Amino acid sequence: MRLKRKFKILLALIIVFALGYTVYNYIQQNKVEPKPSPVVPEQKPAEPTPKPVVEIPKVNDILVLVDKKTPLPQDYVPVTEEFPLGYAVSSDYWARPEAVSAYIKMVDAMEEETGLWMYVTSAYRGFASQERLFNNYVADHGEEKARTFVAYPGTSEHQTGLTIDLVTPNGDMFAFGDTDQSTWVDENAHKYGFVIRYEVQHEDITGYMAEPWHLRYLGEDVAREVYESKKPFDDYYHNKFE
Repeated sequence: MRLKRKFKILLALIIVFALGYTVYNYIQQNKVEPKPSPVVPEQKPAEPTPKPVVEIPKVNDILVLVDKKTPLPQDYVPVTEEFPLGYAVSSDYWARPEAVSAYIKMVDAMEEETGLWMYVTSAYRGFASQERLFNNYVADHGEEKARTFVAYPGTSEHQTGLTIDLVTPNGDMFAFGDTDQSTWVDENAHKYGFVIRYEVQHEDITGYMAEPWHLRYLGEDVAREVYESKKPFDDYYHNKFE
């Protein structure tokens, strides 16, 4: 009897152990492991967008800036061509080919629209010619006054070959601003690549008195931008290239 009882107890223990082991295995196999938190990469500050490299116009570029602080080389001489007869007050007036071509288109358009005409009365001037002109004005007006309306040698836009001065038939260049031709030029020169370089409202920037007869060729796109900005070419240049 005792042996049977011991056997039963042992059997019961074996059964309990087997059940426990089975339950343990089941739990281990079905245990849900906690998922690790995702690793968030360290955020680096955004790199600043580099400014595009803008090449400063060289001396022979149509956008070169020539002013009292930015002279041309004394020996700079552009490639030029002569204005055809009838487009300047006489023969032997020269400018860069793109300026000559644009002027011809402009004055032809003005005549077709209005019946008016005008001439080039000054165009390319080399360093030596500018020096003689400057000295003559200094002799007549003194240097301080002369510098308000004539450029010191080397700082004249005329040396670029991209600038022209205008006059009406039998007119006076200094009175050009009072003419119908001047009114038309004010409103239309930019369409042909020219701007009035020195205007009365910009004297504090350009350093020169108003010259409604003095046109600078910049090309049609830039001339339109300068015209629409209502600011002088100086501002366009400094904002674009500096």
